[in-house]
Amino acid sequence: MAETALDRNPGALEQEDVSVEIPEDREGDARVWLKDFFKREGLDKTGMARRLGLGKDGRTVVTKFLSDKDGDEKTNFARIVLATERLRAQVDGPEGISKHIGFRETRCVKSVWKHLNAVRDGHLLGAVVGTFGAGKTEALREAARRSRYDGKAPIRLIRCRVSMNMPSLIRKLARDMGLVEAGGDHSELHEDIVRKLSSHPEFLIFDEADYLTYNERCLQFLRDLHDETGTGLLLAGQLYFLSYIWGKAAFNGNGKEDGRVNPGGSLAPFADRLAVEVAPGLDDEEIVDIAEDVLKMSLTEKASAKLTFYVDHNFRVLRQVLLVMHDMRMRAGKTIDEKVVEAAWRKSKHIKAKQ
Repeated sequence: MAETALDRNPGALEQEDVSVEIPEDREGDARVWLKDFFKREGLDKTGMARRLGLGKDGRTVVTKFLSDKDGDEKTNFARIVLATERLRAQVDGPEGISKHIGFRETRCVKSVWKHLNAVRDGHLLGAVVGTFGAGKTEALREAARRSRYDGKAPIRLIRCRVSMNMPSLIRKLARDMGLVEAGGDHSELHEDIVRKLSSHPEFLIFDEADYLTYNERCLQFLRDLHDETGTGLLLAGQLYFLSYIWGKAAFNGNGKEDGRVNPGGSLAPFADRLAVEVAPGLDDEEIVDIAEDVLKMSLTEKASAKLTFYVDHNFRVLRQVLLVMHDMRMRAGKTIDEKVVEAAWRKSKHIKAKQ
């Protein structure tokens, strides 16, 4: 994880004043959720402190919070409650809608898992792409969680950032692997990463890989890492990630694309190794089945058609619409018609502005 201000200044947690009063019931809710998340994700106390953005020195405060031993740490407890609520919104979605939907093995998830397993077992360099909101990230997180005790190379999930260049990517990977706390020459860290992966194999997943296209050397580094260590790597991103790769790999001597990997293309060696899967979005039947299961109501034929039209295979949009429909508190057993779906859709477009 990238170095935070707290990593650079461990005393900042105590120095900064947080004038927030947290009610006891809200603090209790945060504690219960955090304990469950802690157990579900299999994190140690340091890992949990980092997920909350407290840095490695937040371990002690996290320990006291989880054990409900406040002492003189009330200010820090306020900070942890706020950080936990922020994390919960990120994990569960707005208003915790994920607790109503749960994790769903959609056709997108199954496609991602099938390709992930093939790349992992074959020690390949792979990519899975799809439209935004299809559910790729959720599928990758769940695969990592389920893989902990499967006897294969452990999965390390890295989220790429728009600000990344090759040195920052190398440093982030080195920090996540515990090779360095901060800084370091990226060439030497590259060598350290190679040694570590050679003796302690892992399977590396780079989510939001689209951001790596802003700096082509990032992709060259990953190809080099795969060649040197035989480590399986999977890059996940949107469809334009693949378009970029093939565009850079298929230029012929006249500067035109002919649809084939050309030895002169700058990313030809990368594209030549790449095993690709295009993940589908939700199909119409999945959309209706999920909606009816979450709401415990049936949709009319016209309502189903309208919902699938609005959602357009996008799981994220479906969650927003279901959040509104869930809050409508409709009478149990009532059939949902197209007017209810349309009203929920119109309201859901303004959810983000209201949060």
